[in-house]
Amino acid sequence: MYTTYEDLHRSVRDERWKLIRYPRLDREQLFDLQSDPLEMNDLSGDPTFSSHADRLRARMEVYHVEFDDPHPLYVDSLDSEVFDYSNIVRSPDRWQPQWVIDTYFD
Repeated sequence: MYTTYEDLHRSVRDERWKLIRYPRLDREQLFDLQSDPLEMNDLSGDPTFSSHADRLRARMEVYHVEFDDPHPLYVDSLDSEVFDYSNIVRSPDRWQPQWVIDTYFD
């Protein structure tokens, strides 16, 4: 199974394993869905499981071409993993209670 979300991430899975790739961060996550169905324990940094990541990455690359995915799996210019919220202008929606507006909005 190959899944996508905008240009932000791609994932591929089999019966047991799931690999998620974040191209703009050059980051991957690997999960053993049998022992970790909630995807809480990222195994991508553990060399013990690198063969599973390699196998799924190869499958992801095949699916990427097969499904004519317009967004690349690898990019030259990477985004920061830390998002800067300081220059985002936020405004409450009309359903926000007053205490939320007073507490969280300028």
